[in-house]
Amino acid sequence: MSEKTLSKSAAVVSGERQAMIGIISSAALSSKIRMTHLRSDPSVTPTAIAQMLPTPPVWTSTAGNAGDMIAQFYRHPPAGVTHPGLPAHGLVIGMGGQSLVTDKSAHGHRQAWCLPGCISLTPAGHPLERTWQGRPEAMVVLLDRALIASIAYELEWRDAKGELCPQLGVQDSILHDLARVLLATMADPGPASSLMVDGLSRAIGAHILRRYSGSSVGDNRSSPSLTSTRLRRVADFMSANVDRQINLDELAEVCGLSRTHFGRAFKEATGKTPHSYLIWLRVEKAKQLLETSRAPIAEIADKCGFGQPQYFATVFQRKLGITPTAWRREKGL
Repeated sequence: MSEKTLSKSAAVVSGERQAMIGIISSAALSSKIRMTHLRSDPSVTPTAIAQMLPTPPVWTSTAGNAGDMIAQFYRHPPAGVTHPGLPAHGLVIGMGGQSLVTDKSAHGHRQAWCLPGCISLTPAGHPLERTWQGRPEAMVVLLDRALIASIAYELEWRDAKGELCPQLGVQDSILHDLARVLLATMADPGPASSLMVDGLSRAIGAHILRRYSGSSVGDNRSSPSLTSTRLRRVADFMSANVDRQINLDELAEVCGLSRTHFGRAFKEATGKTPHSYLIWLRVEKAKQLLETSRAPIAEIADKCGFGQPQYFATVFQRKLGITPTAWRREKGL
């Protein structure tokens, strides 16, 4: 994501998005001290958040004047994160790339494709055990508990405590737009940055309270017909056979569904068609081989199921914006 793109991200949000920001105009602006931690928990600092994650952030915000929110922008390699119970409400907003995310809990495993515009929400106090495959660009936001509780009180919400429901891989264009404005603020900090953080924190808080609280909705995630066990079984099968052509009948048989039911259930569970997911697996394997071996491009194309080198180069460039040869050169091979 270029600086030019980031500068364009601060465009005025229209319609419902503009109304949302207008509702939150009462941000706490009286303090002139930029907070370095969340107000309810001094241990939640930008440094503490970065230490939880596998790579350092590209950009980070202060906690603003009110200490309501800390946001950081990351480019992650495939990795994972574990925490016994987040001290604040954790929000991840997809900004670029794509990843297959797995959450583990006492109730089992859940998987979802996280694309740009997808969000995942972990309420304060909830344990987090998450892994991801892919290289996503994401905004990681921690919102102070007191912020959500105060917004719930101001809006005379039935659930005055502002209890939130966990979410994984849910499309949310409003949060994506707000995150783009926040990212532009972080990339070009100035005297008004803290005020922007304060206002955006309340806009984000009001939106997630309205859409993801226990009093406004139940857990609004649709339960996919393809269970996590079946999804893992078919994903493992595709990974093991990425070097050859795989037809839909084979995949349906692996998870015990009809061909028609499987295609619909796979798209519902992952947000991708089986073919799109297979292409993603092939590109990921190709990247690994390009980075770790000196095998000819034609050999890599064959090992990854692309067949013809020209088709491999076309797909690789369409997905990553760079040719296989240039990718290898960038990695110093």
